[in-house]
Amino acid sequence: MLAADEPANLAHERFAHGDNFFGWLADGEVVSFGWVTRGPRWIGPVRMAQRPDRAFLFNFYTLDSRRGQGLYPALLNAIRAALANDHIAEAIIDVNVRNAASRKAIGKAGFSPIARTEYWSLLRRWHIPVTRVTLDAASEPFFG
Repeated sequence: MLAADEPANLAHERFAHGDNFFGWLADGEVVSFGWVTRGPRWIGPVRMAQRPDRAFLFNFYTLDSRRGQGLYPALLNAIRAALANDHIAEAIIDVNVRNAASRKAIGKAGFSPIARTEYWSLLRRWHIPVTRVTLDAASEPFFG
């Protein structure tokens, strides 16, 4: 996670919260990774509701030297398979609309957009809504 410029203690905090870490290991090094939580998830100012059959995928990263090799979509598919084995029917992932490479990989893994939100971040701490959350297509709202 240090390669992704994450704080050194972040993994410990996430494990303590009950989050799961998934990654690809190559030559003794984690080359691509992401996190899964089954608890509630905040996306800026929007709280995504928790449900027993729902998981949120977040904070994915692939080393620069391994990008373009299809690791990210393959990792997403492996995670979805593992979640299905745990009877998780709904996997939700969030991505910044400006991150075209991530959006492309997420699409390759079979995810499709269901909602959009826009907000400003002030000092990476306060999130100010600019527009309301809009659903593109979903069987039910997942905001709470």
